[in-house]
Amino acid sequence: MGVNRKIVLGSGLLAALAVAVGGYVALASPPDAWTEFRQKVATKCIALALAGDYEKAKAEVDPFGTQTYGVALVSGSLKKGLGEASAICVMDKKTGTAELGGERKNWVTMDAAAR
Repeated sequence: MGVNRKIVLGSGLLAALAVAVGGYVALASPPDAWTEFRQKVATKCIALALAGDYEKAKAEVDPFGTQTYGVALVSGSLKKGLGEASAICVMDKKTGTAELGGERKNWVTMDAAAR
């Protein structure tokens, strides 16, 4: 393999790497976007809780969520003096649609299936 061919191959690999890394960096969000995302998740999840069985609610938001969903743990006091509860809330990152799971006090504990 000649020197010129090695330089061309090396340049091609370097260009491919630059495109791959450049694409990754372009997908990264600025800090303000993540703050806005977290606030959106909290607002939607708290609104769902208050529209349901919660009298007061707060949301602990996973800073980045999953690839597809924003995730929060919503907790607070229930209406009619029924005590405290918590639930998982997810918000679809593409559509912005949020859903609140059942109250944690009603969850069932399961072990992983034996393999």
